[in-house]
Amino acid sequence: MWKTVTYHIWPRNIRFEERLALLTDFAKERDLEPAERRIIWDNQYIIKIDQFQRMKCDSIEELLAVMKRSPVFVSFTCNVLFVSTTGGRSLRMGVTYNGRVIEVDVNSSDIDLVESAHTFIKENLGLGNPVLPSYDEGRAKYLQPTVFIGRHFDTMGDSYFSSLSTFLELLGFDVK
Repeated sequence: MWKTVTYHIWPRNIRFEERLALLTDFAKERDLEPAERRIIWDNQYIIKIDQFQRMKCDSIEELLAVMKRSPVFVSFTCNVLFVSTTGGRSLRMGVTYNGRVIEVDVNSSDIDLVESAHTFIKENLGLGNPVLPSYDEGRAKYLQPTVFIGRHFDTMGDSYFSSLSTFLELLGFDVK
């Protein structure tokens, strides 16, 4: 089973390098160890520091070390495969951050493991989403409000656009 959830709300002062280290602890409690890089091609650790620098790391530990050295970054992808020390079980956990959303995806043949991993990540990173309005049977459709934002494509325009679009997305608008 593969489950992906996209989150729009998280603590703005989150220390990803501390929180992502907990993924390994979660897996170890369930007798799972990180798969070696040569075994699986799915392990992926990429961090974009700024528009000019991007690093590809060989392990989750290396990614966390880079995050400690560069506490401000644009985005990252952390996909790690854990395998059972006794064989048979596996768990793939991925956390992707791009400044606007955090996407969490978990894959395992054990549905309870998938659900518990999602709950663990959501609680330990403080993730959430805005509450969607309840379905109104009187309305024929659930319309998604859409807004187009015109702007200048410079540093100041990017800054204002980022703040305004994030606010509007949290209110439920589809920002174009």
